[in-house]
Order: sequence, then C-alpha cells, then structure tokens
Amino acid sequence: MVEALRARPDTTVVVSAPAENQSGSSDKTTPGGASAAPGTTQSGYAGTAVDGFPADAVQHALDNPGPEGAPDLVMTGSNEGQNIGRLAKLSGTVGSAQTGARAGIPAVAVSQGFGDPVDYPSSVGAAMDWLDTHEAAIRDGSEPVQVTSINAPSCAEGTNRGVVEVPWDGSEDTDIGKQDCTSTLENPSSDVEAFNNGFTSLAILPNDFPDEEEEPTTTTAPPSSTDDAPASGEDAAAAPLAPVFTG
Repeated sequence: MVEALRARPDTTVVVSAPAENQSGSSDKTTPGGASAAPGTTQSGYAGTAVDGFPADAVQHALDNPGPEGAPDLVMTGSNEGQNIGRLAKLSGTVGSAQTGARAGIPAVAVSQGFGDPVDYPSSVGAAMDWLDTHEAAIRDGSEPVQVTSINAPSCAEGTNRGVVEVPWDGSEDTDIGKQDCTSTLENPSSDVEAFNNGFTSLAILPNDFPDEEEEPTTTTAPPSSTDDAPASGEDAAAAPLAPVFTG
C-alpha cells in the first residue's frame, strides 16, 4: 500500500503503524497514549512504529502532524484477511479507520481475503482506483467524513469479478469464510454476498459501532465546527495529499 501511495504524484505519505501485530483489536487504544519510535515497514519504508494498537497508530499521527499539517485522508491496510460483515466490528484495520473518521478525516479501510498466496495487489489496486475517483473531493474538503471499507477476495480459482458498491451486513448469521470467484451470481445485496461470490466489496461503515440499542453514527458531510477538516479552496486543492497509512 505504501509503495502504491508513494507512486502517486503530489502525495505525501505518513506511515504510522503498530510495532507488533495487533489483529482483532477493533478501535481499542492504550490508556494515556502509546509510545512511538522511528521504524521501517517490511518493505523498507521509513515511518513511525507505535507500541500499541492500530487505533493508537492513527491517533499518534493525528496528534503529531508533520509540516504538511493534518492529513487529508486516513488509509489503513491492506490487512491480511477479509473484514466483511460482523468481522468489521473486531478489525483493527477498520477500528483505526474509524478513529480517523471520528477526528473529522475521511478514511478507507482496505482488506485482502485470506489465500495462498494472499493477493494484496487486488485490494491495493481497488484502493488506488477509489482514490482516483475521490481525490478531487478529498483535496477540496467536500469528501464525506465516513469510513469506506474495501474487501477483495484472493481467488484460488477464477478471477476477481470487479468492484461493487454494496451495503454492509453486520448480522451474526452470515457466512464470512468462503471466496468463490467462479460464481455466476449477479447483483449481490451486501458486502458479505459480494465478497463470497468473487467481487471486491466497497461498503460504507459506521464511524463508530454502537451498542445494540444505539443507532450507528455515519457523518456524510465534512464537519463545520472548530474541529474542522483540512481547509478548502485553492490552497487546499493544490496541496499535497497526505494520507496516514497503518498496517
């Protein structure tokens, strides 16, 4: 993901990621904040290694902005393993993206289905296609402040059937384990059905998963309070895009 983002013109990539694997931590954070130190990704890119959870990594980047200021976008992943359906509630990839959205910044959580091999280029490519479509709105401050979840299958047989925009299905009785890229099903009705039938699913998630009796929160427009999103106008449109990346 970092390599793909760094290849984009006029884009500054800030890498902030957990120092150790913290899978399944949702949006959990370390009381009092997590410590951090310079580090590198497995591919050798410089960044910040945060001694905490994925949400800590995003929060650290937001609390310690570089000379470019606050990021225009928080992008997390690509995670090894799908985060469709009810799995999204447990996912550190999703939880850290929600941390960005709750701070007023559009966020994208990117996950790749399990496989041998794991087809990371599939989900990364879908994320870059999403960014191509949304970059202008991100730069001018009109992109909705919400969490977009991208899940791509790793096809053992057949090929990826393309990206579909579908609702998120967080119900407990869905099958979240299969990936059938040879399926002929059309017009999937949810992220789970899309992924299970060989599509890359693109779904909007709540910015915060509520208790069962509460309604989810999904902000559909940039905030206009004192906690503003990145400034809009000509200066913002011309400024480098500065996403935060977490593993």
